[in-house]
Amino acid sequence: MGSLCCLHTSANAQSFAWSENAGWLNWSPSNGVEQGPQYQIDSITGYVWGENIGWLNLGHTLIVPPTNIQCGSDFGVGIDSDGFLFGYAWGENIGWVNFDLPELGEQQARFFRGRLLGYAWAENIGWINLDDDEHFVQLACPSDINGDDQINFFDVSMYLNQYSAGSLRADWNLDGNLNFFDVSGFIFDFGQACEL
Repeated sequence: MGSLCCLHTSANAQSFAWSENAGWLNWSPSNGVEQGPQYQIDSITGYVWGENIGWLNLGHTLIVPPTNIQCGSDFGVGIDSDGFLFGYAWGENIGWVNFDLPELGEQQARFFRGRLLGYAWAENIGWINLDDDEHFVQLACPSDINGDDQINFFDVSMYLNQYSAGSLRADWNLDGNLNFFDVSGFIFDFGQACEL
């Protein structure tokens, strides 16, 4: 099966997060930066633009996920096997942004169906809301499970492996259960055209 979609860095209406103290954060900047945010299976790298805060560095391409150390070049935003985000981003004007907040429960930052959910925390600007009903950050097509910018057999295979392993990444409807409805939802999204 051929590729159906997916460009991760094109500007679209679903590319903004909100901070009460910093305003809108653009996850699809076109301000001359070569690398806007990029999704890989285990990390999100690149840069986010905030008109009031400047650039937010999500880290660089990682061979292994970051170790949550806030220094030097050993930082970045990782994605664990259940889709939860962890690690730190750095903003020259705002300091560290923490994505590793398991105490938030269902509101913990998470990568799900190609989009970000939940909250991150920055000591100098407070909460960053990654999604609501109208504004959210969509980094990939929902069924691009392996992050290769294509919708194909490899995504189906990876989804079924996640489902078989009991991974929360396979909980397609976020009801806390892995069942027929999750598989059905994934198959539906797999069949939809997607263009970011």
